Amino acid sequence: MKIKLDFGTEIDILTQKELDESLARANDAAARAFLRGAQLKGIPRLIGPASSGSLLLGQEGDTVGPRQGFVWSIMRLAVNGLTAGASPDIVNLYFGSSNNPAEWQFNGNNWAYTWGRGQFPVLPGQTLVLANVGTFASTETIIMTGTIWELPAEMAGKLL
Repeated sequence: MKIKLDFGTEIDILTQKELDESLARANDAAARAFLRGAQLKGIPRLIGPASSGSLLLGQEGDTVGPRQGFVWSIMRLAVNGLTAGASPDIVNLYFGSSNNPAEWQFNGNNWAYTWGRGQFPVLPGQTLVLANVGTFASTETIIMTGTIWELPAEMAGKLL
């Protein structure tokens, strides 16, 4: 839109439509930049049977954790195959080793949980380990599944 001013000079100013279109393009570009490098995906499964009344998954052999240079934000985890009831099976989730402090606990009655973005981060080099607490009754194959956001480590601030 052009407006003629009293001193004879013309200026070009944005119309409301032009401003809206410009802001929409900027917002789309910002959203794409925010999500660039981020992937929503399922975690590799931790799978294994209990042995002699105990369970230890992910500490030896198949490990599950972010690739080198990446971070995870866990959105959902489920541990299937636990015995439910008055005395349910209980498993703790650890980072790296069952000798470390527990990060979360699952049982046969409460076997799946969800978190918001950035609430349950897993840092580069950390791996997920499941181990039973106390008596373990299940003879089923135990399967941990989940959904994560994976980002390059330098973009971890986007999880805030």
